[in-house]
Amino acid sequence: MLKDLLLERKRSIVDAWFGAIIDTYPPDSRSFFKSVGDHFANPVGTSIKEEIQNIFLGIVSADDLEELRKPLDNVIRIRAVQGFMPSAALAFILDLKRVIRTGLDDVDVKDVPLAELTEIESRIDRVALMGFDVFMKRRELLYEIKATELRKRSQLLLDMVNARYPERARELGLDGELSCGDACKDNCDCEGR
Repeated sequence: MLKDLLLERKRSIVDAWFGAIIDTYPPDSRSFFKSVGDHFANPVGTSIKEEIQNIFLGIVSADDLEELRKPLDNVIRIRAVQGFMPSAALAFILDLKRVIRTGLDDVDVKDVPLAELTEIESRIDRVALMGFDVFMKRRELLYEIKATELRKRSQLLLDMVNARYPERARELGLDGELSCGDACKDNCDCEGR
């Protein structure tokens, strides 16, 4: 019963959910992201809109919520690089509960079995937990990329100093590759150099 009702109202619910997500951005970005349609002119807004529709359909009707990992990742990767705190980056998932309840305001409470609503909200909670795992993996990847880039830049600077002042670099022991030493142990690929 509830599943059919939600699928029937899919467009209005997804539109409201998209609006709630876009409202988390600064005002100057909101109007741009809302202009969905052209994947090339607005890849962020279009991707978010497409993927939350897939997430909504999965929450309502997928047998296995694991199927939602890819569309969830596609939305979360955008939010992970935009500097959102984890709670703000993932709040959009839990906002779906409010959006669904608002989208059902005109339905008589007797027509919506509480068990079905509880099940949908439980599925949203499980997707939010999955989203946290996805977010953390994305942030870890970002930090790894930043650390690797920092090591490359530092090595480049060291190489430049070595080329310009080779004798002084040898005196100071800076004539080799950059080393993280014991500080990093297993946290990078330098192998303790």
